[in-house]
Amino acid sequence: SSDVCSSDLSQLERHTTAAGILHAGTGIAASVVDQGAREAAAGAGDADELTEALRPWRQAEAVQHLAAAAVDAYVAEVLVMAAEDADEPDTTRALRALRGAVSAYAALADLLATLGVDLPPVGRVLAVVGGAL
Repeated sequence: SSDVCSSDLSQLERHTTAAGILHAGTGIAASVVDQGAREAAAGAGDADELTEALRPWRQAEAVQHLAAAAVDAYVAEVLVMAAEDADEPDTTRALRALRGAVSAYAALADLLATLGVDLPPVGRVLAVVGGAL
């Protein structure tokens, strides 16, 4: 129906915005991790140094993959919510997916911070969604 209640729309819009921030953050992380690994590899002299230099970046890559998967799951739930076209969309699954995404993203941001990389803070995402969690 075209007469969507404004509060429903804003709820969907908030989730859409949060999903966008998380998706962009994990995308930035993927680029940064690739670049960091390349630079670490370039500075290594032999195989042992290479393994050692790449270790933190391999770990970051694994955590980035987990975060990206969690964010993709959240994006999928937001799309389901958008497709429902209900007066009051059920946000239960989207919120559960958001919790997983935020948790994985926070772990990624913390790990990257130890490597000198700053992602958009997870607080920005939570501020967008509001007190939903």
